Amino acid sequence: MKVLVVPALHAKEDISDRFTARDIIDFLAEQRQEVYVSAPEGMFKQGIACDCAKPARPLFGLKNAPRSPEEELYEAGTASGKYLRNDTGKILSAVKKYHPDVILDLGRVSALIAARLTGVPVVSLVSGNLFRSRSFDSKALRGINETLSSYKFEQVFRVTDLYAYANGLFTLGPASLDPFAEEERLVRIGYLSYLPETGSKTDKVFIVFNKLPMSAGRLNTLLADTYKGAPYPIEIWYPGCDIGRDQNLHYTSALRISRLSEARAVIHDGSDYIFRQSTLRAIPQVIIHDGSWNTARNAASLSRSGFGTSVPSEDLSVQTLYEGYRRILASDSYQANAGILREEAVRMGGGELLLELLSRTQM
Repeated sequence: MKVLVVPALHAKEDISDRFTARDIIDFLAEQRQEVYVSAPEGMFKQGIACDCAKPARPLFGLKNAPRSPEEELYEAGTASGKYLRNDTGKILSAVKKYHPDVILDLGRVSALIAARLTGVPVVSLVSGNLFRSRSFDSKALRGINETLSSYKFEQVFRVTDLYAYANGLFTLGPASLDPFAEEERLVRIGYLSYLPETGSKTDKVFIVFNKLPMSAGRLNTLLADTYKGAPYPIEIWYPGCDIGRDQNLHYTSALRISRLSEARAVIHDGSDYIFRQSTLRAIPQVIIHDGSWNTARNAASLSRSGFGTSVPSEDLSVQTLYEGYRRILASDSYQANAGILREEAVRMGGGELLLELLSRTQM
C-alpha cells in the first residue's frame, strides 16, 4: 500500500506533532508499507520526503495562547491563503508523481483540500477536543476560506467542517481521556508498534517543556530553586537548556522518549505526545498549562481521571511546582489510576487498527 503521510508543520517546531508523526511513519515503514512524507528532507528517517511549503509565523500574532484549533493553525503559520495554496500545490504534485493509495493527514488543512481535488481517499488524525465549540478570532479562519474559494469549494465556519472530506478518522488514546460525540465515525488506537514498559522503575522525575511561555533562563532558575539538592534524580529537557549536570539535575541535549519508562513522575506542559506516552507507561503526571485549548483539555482530563495534578502557567512558582509533585508522592491513588488508564489503552489494540483503516479506505 502506498501511503502519503502529511504531518502537521509549524513555523516554530512542535515536538508533539513531530514525534507523533515520527512514530506513525516508523510504524508504517516497519509494516513494509510504501511511505511518502510531505515534509522537509531529513525531518524523518523513514519514508521518501516530498516537497512541502515552509510555514512562516503571521506578522500580527495573537496576544494570548490559542483558544481554538483555528487560532493554533494561525499561530503556526499554516492558515494563510498564500501558504495553503502553495502547500496544496506541492501535495498535488506528490500525488501526481507517486500515485498514493491513501493520504494520511496528521493535522494539515492542505492534505484535506488536496484529497478532495484529486479524489484520493484521506484518513485524518483527530481528537474529540478538536470538535468542541469555541469562540475564536475571525482572522484565524480568513486564509482558509480564501483558499477554499479559490478552488470553488464551500466556505467553512470551523476548521473541523473540513473533516467532512475525510474517508476515515482515527485518534490515539482512550475515550475516558478524550470523549468524542460521533464515536461511531472514529477508530481508537491504544498504541502503535509496541507497548512500552510501565514506569516507576526508579525514583527519577522527568521534566519536559516545549511551549511554556517562559524564557530558558527563567525556567532554569525556577527548576534549580525547586529541585536542586532533592534526594532523587531529575532529567530535564526544554529548548535552550544548558546541557550538563548540576547535582541531581541532569539537563539533556535531546528528548529521549524511550527513557520515560524509568520515571516515577513526568512534569510537562500539556503536550499531547508526552501526555499519551506517560499514560501508556502508567506514570502520574503534573501538567503546567498555558490555557490554550489543547493543553487545558489535557490538564482537565488528568485531574478528572485522578492520575495527576495541574498548575496554570500564570501561577507557576517554586511553591506550586513543588506542591504538584509532592501531592503525587503523598497518595498511591495517582499511580493506581494511571494503571487503569494504561489498561484501557491496552484493551483498545495497537497499530494494526490503523492499517485496517487505511486498507479499507483505498481507491
